[in-house]
This record gives sequence, C-alpha cells and structure tokens, in this order.
Amino acid sequence: MQRYDDRNLGLLLYGVRAIASSRALTGDIWHAHYGAAAISAVLWANSGQLTAVARDAMLVQAEEMAVTHGIPDHFYTDKAGRLVTVEEAKTLIAEALDEGIGELHWVGHNVIYAALSLQAIALLEDNIPRSLVQDLADLICSFRSTIPGRSWLGLTTKQVKGLKPSLVTDAERSHFEEPSELSRFVLNELSRFNVIYRAEAHHDLIGHLLTFSHALNVLHDLELTEQRRKGLSAWLVLAEVLRASRNMTEQELLPLHSPVDKLPLQVALRSQLLPAEAEYWSRSYREADWDFGHTFKFASSFYEHIRRAGGSHPKAEESFRRIC
Repeated sequence: MQRYDDRNLGLLLYGVRAIASSRALTGDIWHAHYGAAAISAVLWANSGQLTAVARDAMLVQAEEMAVTHGIPDHFYTDKAGRLVTVEEAKTLIAEALDEGIGELHWVGHNVIYAALSLQAIALLEDNIPRSLVQDLADLICSFRSTIPGRSWLGLTTKQVKGLKPSLVTDAERSHFEEPSELSRFVLNELSRFNVIYRAEAHHDLIGHLLTFSHALNVLHDLELTEQRRKGLSAWLVLAEVLRASRNMTEQELLPLHSPVDKLPLQVALRSQLLPAEAEYWSRSYREADWDFGHTFKFASSFYEHIRRAGGSHPKAEESFRRIC
C-alpha cells in the first residue's frame, strides 16, 4: 500500500474526524461534507493525475478548508481508548451501510461518507479509536428513512421516493459489476446535457451522480459486493431523474420542486480552467466556502471516473466545466 506523508495523513485524519463528529458538533449530517472533501483531496492528490504544482496548490486550499472548519481538539484524542483494526472498522461500517442502502437517501451521502471513510481508515492503518468508528457507523445508520433529496426537476420528492428505475435492463446493469463500465456509463450520461443550471436541483445533483457512483466503485475495491449491488439500485434512481433533464433547453424547463432554488434558474457558467490545471487553484475558493466541499469532491470523482474508464472523454469534460 502507498505510504502517505504527514501532510496527507493529517488531512485524512481530519476527514474521518469531521465526518464522525458531524452530528455531535452541529446536530446534523452536513458538516461531514468538509471531511469528505478533505479525504477526496488527499486521494486525488496521490492519484498521479496532477502535476506537482497543481497538487500542492490544491492541498493548500484543502488545508485552509480544514482549518476553517476545524474539529475541537478533544474529539477522538483519548489515547487510552480502544483502537480498532482496519478490518474491524470495515465490518462495523459495512453493517451500518446495510441500513437502507437499497433506497436513495440524501442523494447517496450515506454511501459517499462510508466509502471515503473506509479509504481513509485503510491509509491511517490500525490507529483509529473505536469511538470514532462507532460514530461513523451511527451517522451512516441515521440516513435510514430520510428523504432522497430536497431539490428536483420534473418530479417531487415523494415521486422520486417511489420511483422504480427503468434506465437500464438487467443485462445492462450486470455490466456495472465492473467499475470501469460504471465509470464509462457515468461519463456518457454527463456528456449529454443540453444545458446545465446552477442549482441544487441540477448541477449539484449531477455532481452527486459522479460522487455516488465513485463511492460505489470504492465499495467494489473494498470487496463489499452486496452493499455495492444494493447501492446501485439507489444510484439508478438519481440517474433516471437526471436523464429526464438532459434534453431541457433554456426555453423549456422541467417543473422545479425545491425549498432553496428559485426561478428563474441561471445557466451554469463555463469554467475556462479545469481542476487538473494548476492555474485553477490560483484563485481562492474560500469566499465560496469551497462550495461546501464540492470543489474537491466533484473534481476527485470526475477524474477518478476518467481514470477507471481508461482515458479522456472530451464531451464529459466540456459538461464538467459547468459543474466544477
């Protein structure tokens, strides 16, 4: 296994602590976004896809985000507490994932948090307190019975919850057992949007189409085959809802159902730079709060799909310029 330096290990540890402590710190599941973003940044930084300049510039901003959204020192620092092995952590989190993974909950964040946490724990090795892993498991269990998401185009939340996806046949779905095939499918879906709106109901959902499927591929790597199979059913609900929006035009918008997005929706601006370019990180994203961590999460997942799919995908890249 690749050995990470203290800088990277520090961000990984921040990441799992931020995810695990989210409910204790804020009473909800969303502060965990910053932990997921930090882990994503480290994994992408060590993927070999970035130049040294781009990697370091990106990590500087990830570190700034971690300081901005820091965790109190007393969380999970009791050296006398029982530590768990990587395998014990995997078992606890896999059992937690079984609680509701077959349905879509908050656009897949239960799976995203679980997969990224397990990747980080594997790299931190056997140095994780059991209390932290238990809090991770409890956080993931807390998604059970939650809504699929709150912002949609074309369908209400209730309709999404009852949706039975018919996007692919059983035979086509069987191909997704191979991560490279799922990545190719995701990139093809991304490439086919006529217009992308800057809205939680659109560009944000498209970004989570990337991160949720990325997390499913990580479950494959971790040999959590049954959890991945169940999670794929939930992911296909998200994919099907978004498929209906890809033929929209600026003149023809599907009905909006959202407590936060307001009409008229604005078309997402096209970024001249991509996150793999060092110049992209010459701008500080602090003012935008690193888009709640999505600046790192969406980029990491997009380029991981590119890697697994075996090469560049210019049409998907063009669409991603309106997501990043």
